[in-house]
Amino acid sequence: MDPQLRIMLELTHEVLVDLGICSSQTGRQYGSSVTGHVGINSCSTGRYMKCNFCNLNIGVSPATIRGSNTAVYIGCGMSEAWEALSTDNSNVTGYSPLGCTTSMFANRISFAFDLRGPSYGLRNGCGSGLLALDRAISSIRLGDCDTAIVAGCNLCMKPATSVQLAEMNLLSMDGHCRCFDERGEGFGRSEGVVVMCLQKKAKAKRVYCTVIHSKSATFTTENNNFNFPNFEEERQFLHETYREARLDASHISYMETGSSCTKMSDTIELNAISDVICKNKSKPLLIGSVKSNIGHTEATSGLAAVSKIIIAMEDGVIPPNLHFNMPNIQNEQIKVVSERTRLNGEYCAVNSFGLGGVNVHTILKSYDKDKKYHFANEKKRLCIYSARTKQGLESIFHLMKSHHKDSYLHYLLNETSGPWNKQLPYRGYVVLNGKNQLQEIQLPIYDLQKIEIESQRPLWFIFSGMGTQWPKMGRQMMQINMFRTSIMKCDRALRPHGVSLYDMIMEGDVNVFDSVTNSFIAIAAIQVALVDMLFSMNIKPDGVVGHSVGELGCGYADGCQTAEETVLAAYWRGYCIAEANLPPGGMAAVGMTWEEAKKKCPEGVIPACHNAKGTVTISGPLEKVSKVNSAGVAFHSGIMQKVAPRLKEEMSKVLKPKPRTSKWISSSIPEAKWHTDLAKMASADYLVNNLVSPVLFQEALKHIPSNAMVIEIAPHGLLQAVLKRSLDSTCSMASLMKREHQCNPDFFFSNLGK
Repeated sequence: MDPQLRIMLELTHEVLVDLGICSSQTGRQYGSSVTGHVGINSCSTGRYMKCNFCNLNIGVSPATIRGSNTAVYIGCGMSEAWEALSTDNSNVTGYSPLGCTTSMFANRISFAFDLRGPSYGLRNGCGSGLLALDRAISSIRLGDCDTAIVAGCNLCMKPATSVQLAEMNLLSMDGHCRCFDERGEGFGRSEGVVVMCLQKKAKAKRVYCTVIHSKSATFTTENNNFNFPNFEEERQFLHETYREARLDASHISYMETGSSCTKMSDTIELNAISDVICKNKSKPLLIGSVKSNIGHTEATSGLAAVSKIIIAMEDGVIPPNLHFNMPNIQNEQIKVVSERTRLNGEYCAVNSFGLGGVNVHTILKSYDKDKKYHFANEKKRLCIYSARTKQGLESIFHLMKSHHKDSYLHYLLNETSGPWNKQLPYRGYVVLNGKNQLQEIQLPIYDLQKIEIESQRPLWFIFSGMGTQWPKMGRQMMQINMFRTSIMKCDRALRPHGVSLYDMIMEGDVNVFDSVTNSFIAIAAIQVALVDMLFSMNIKPDGVVGHSVGELGCGYADGCQTAEETVLAAYWRGYCIAEANLPPGGMAAVGMTWEEAKKKCPEGVIPACHNAKGTVTISGPLEKVSKVNSAGVAFHSGIMQKVAPRLKEEMSKVLKPKPRTSKWISSSIPEAKWHTDLAKMASADYLVNNLVSPVLFQEALKHIPSNAMVIEIAPHGLLQAVLKRSLDSTCSMASLMKREHQCNPDFFFSNLGK
C-alpha cells in the first residue's frame, strides 16, 4: 500500500475522533498536526504547532458515520511507491494496484469506513487538493452527500521526480520558496497530508469558519507556456467568482495565493488579484503563501493554505511570509505579510493553480469564537472517556483538569471518547466541579481500567426498600437541577394531600422518617429522581428488580407508572398502614436459609424477605420479633391483610393497569405464577400483593446474568453486601447515594463513573 494512502486512512480516523485539541503527543516525524473540520458552512481547526502535516476534523465517532451518505474526494499526484514496488518483477504482487492506484485512494477510504457517498480521486497537479475541496462543496450543495471527507497528499520518495522538476526550471536551487521575492527562482519541494471533513453548518458540532463560495476553471496559458496562468482569464475568473458569491471582493482582508515562487507567475497572479480584489479597497490587501512557511506540498498545497487561514482566524494573527526581502512587484494595493500581523476582517480567500491550467478560488468567512456561558460550567460533571492506551486516557484527564470550566469541550469529547468500543479498551472517568481544581472527595476522583470484554455488559437496576431512609437524605442532591426538578414534580403531586416533600427533604428533622408514610414517599421520590437522572444520560436498564416497596421504583423505570403515580402509590401505601391501627409488629434479620426459617419460625412469625442465601428477614408481632428499623410495622406478614382492602381501593384510583415488560423481574410473585394475570400487569392488585406477600429477592436475583453491571437505586446502598454475596463474582455493583456522606453529588457521579 502506498504510504500516502496509509497515512490518509490513519488521519481519516483521527479526523473523525479527534476534537480539535493538539498536544505535543500528536506530532509525528512528518511535522505537526492541525485539527478541526471544514464544512460547506463550517470549518474548524485546533492550534498550530510546527506545520507541514495536518488534519482537520468534525468530531464524531467513526462507528456513527459508517453506512452514511458520506463522500470522499482526494487530491493527489503520482504514486511513487507503485513505481518502486513494480521495478523488480520478481517481487510484483497482485495487491499493489489496489493500494497504489491514485484513482482508487478515495475508494479505499470509502471502503475502510463504509462510506456510501460519492468517491473520487483528482489529479490536477498543485491544484488537486483545493479542487477536491471545491468538488466536495458542490456535492454537498447539490445534495449528493451529507458529509464529505476531503484529503490531499504528497510524499517525496523518488529522487527522479525532483530531477524532472529541476529540468523544467521549477525548483529553487537552495530549497527555499521565495514567494513574491525578486530572488524567487522556483519552489522547494515538501511533504504534506491534509484530511478535512465537511458538513453543513446546521449539522456541524463545531463551527470555526464558513465556506462562502468556491469555484474552479481551466485556462489557456500565458504565451503558450504550460506553467504560467493567463492574466485576462484569471482576472475574469476572479470577477465571476465574487459575482456568484454575491460578495464585494473588497471585503477580502487576507488571501493565500497560489504563488509558484517565480517573478513571471507571481506578477500575472498578483496583477489579476489587484485588478479585481483591490479595486475598491481603502487599505492594501494582505497576501501570503504557505509555501514560504512549509515548502511546496504540491497536490496538498491548497488545503495547507486553508489550514493556515483557519489557524490565523483562530489566533487572530497571520504568520509571516518567510524568505521575503525584495518584492518582485511594485503595487501599493497589495502588501505581503512579512511579520506577525493581526487579522482584521471576516473574509479570507485561497487561490490555487495546477500544472496544466486548473484554477480554484475559495472564499472563507471567520466565525465568532466566543463561547456563550453555560450554567454547566460551574456545576459538577461526570466525564467518562475511552482511549487506546492508559497514557492516552491520563492525557484526557489532564486536559479536562486544565479546561474544567469548558463544558463545550466536554460535550465534544463525550461524542468521540465517551462511547465505549473494543478498539478503545481503556476506560475511565473524572468528576469535575467547576472550581480551580478537581473536587477532592473520599473516594478517588478518577479511575481507569482496561476493559477486556467483547460487547456491552448488561445493566440492571435494583430498587431497595425500607431501611434506606435517613434524615437529610436528598438535601445535597437538590443542587443538581435534574434531581431537583423531579423532586418538585413529585412534591406538586403530593401537595393536595397535605404533604410537602420539599419540606420533608430540606427542613425535616431527625424524626421526620419515624413516620412510615414519610419514609415510603421520600424513598419513592428519590428513586424517581435518580431514574430521571440516569435516563437523561441515556443510562437505561436491561432489567429491574425491586425489594419490597422498591417495586414502586421498578414500575416507574419500566414505564408502567408516572412519577406522580409512583409517589401517590407510596403515599397511599403508608397512609393505609398508618390508618389501619395495626398491632405493634417488628422485623428482624436472621442468619439461616429460607427453608430453615420456614421450619423454625414460631407461630405468628413468618419469613418475610429472602434477601440472600443464608440471610432472611422475619416478620411478626413485636413481642416475638426483635425490631429492625421497620417503623414498628411487620411488613409482608399476615398482619398486612388488614390493610389490603383499603389499599386496593385507593391504589385503584391512582393506577390504571398496564402490562409489565420482561425487564421487570417480580420479587413478590413466585416464578411458577408469572404466567398469571396478576403477574403480567402493573396494577393496584399487584402492589397490594407486594405488601402482603413475602419478598423473594434472592429468587429474583438469579435472573441477573454474570458480568452484569448492577446499580442500586435508593437513598442509601443498603443491599450492597447482599448483592455481592448473591451475584456472580464477575458482576459490578454500585450505589448512587450514601447515608451521611459529606457530599452525595460527588458520591453519585463518582460511583456512576465506576
